[in-house]
Amino acid sequence: MFDTHAQQKLFFAEVAAEIAKHPPGVPSVFSAEELVSLPDPIENFLHQARWVGKAKPYNARIRWDDVAFRRSPSAQWMKLECHQFNSVAAPARFAYMRAKLLGVVPFEGLDETHDGHGSMRLALASFAAGDERGREMDTSSLVTFLAEALLVPSVAVQEYIEWEAIDARSAAATLTFGDTSVRGVFHFDERGLCSRFVTEDRYISEGKGQYTRRRWIAECSQYVEMGGVLVPSHMRASWRLPDGDLEYFHGNIVDVEYDIEAFGAT
Repeated sequence: MFDTHAQQKLFFAEVAAEIAKHPPGVPSVFSAEELVSLPDPIENFLHQARWVGKAKPYNARIRWDDVAFRRSPSAQWMKLECHQFNSVAAPARFAYMRAKLLGVVPFEGLDETHDGHGSMRLALASFAAGDERGREMDTSSLVTFLAEALLVPSVAVQEYIEWEAIDARSAAATLTFGDTSVRGVFHFDERGLCSRFVTEDRYISEGKGQYTRRRWIAECSQYVEMGGVLVPSHMRASWRLPDGDLEYFHGNIVDVEYDIEAFGAT
């Protein structure tokens, strides 16, 4: 169990508020008939990942393990504890991260998007160390939610998503919510399972409030069965930079719990 810290308290409070605002309702199921209007790779994915006939999730609690982050190719990987919650009705994503810098100094982060806005709040040894907001954060946070659309796949059939067929193994999605619109391309392997998401709509922080739009790549692999559906158990994220790709995040998903009604420190 985590110790109680400010960012963690805020995380639990905001997730509870989101569940209260958009609680799980009467479930409907993915039917083969409704999926025919989707691009072929998306329809095929929902079949291959065993979602057809399963309930469309309203939300998801995502549990991570072996999470690591770094800021540059020369930086050491920092191990993180990470808990996450995504809600479907109106795009919402909350990710709480905790680490010890140099193995000693407590560090917390809260990355979120909800009500059309994104933010990243940081705390170091219980003191505020950063609070990033604005148009770039709104866009970056929303496109991260889009990247995880097939992890909580009822996102794929929401009115805020517009699909575009590309070819037999890729499809583009545009997500529009409030004043923000983001786009990305989903790629699929020979089994029909999603392997990669690529977008030009994410910003990397250059420091001092400066951001640059860069190509961002999220990769998923090692699908395993969880609750009767197939879920990628390994994720990693990279930036396409002028000097080459920078993989800056990787982690393992150890459990996904759908349609939760409460979220606590367990």
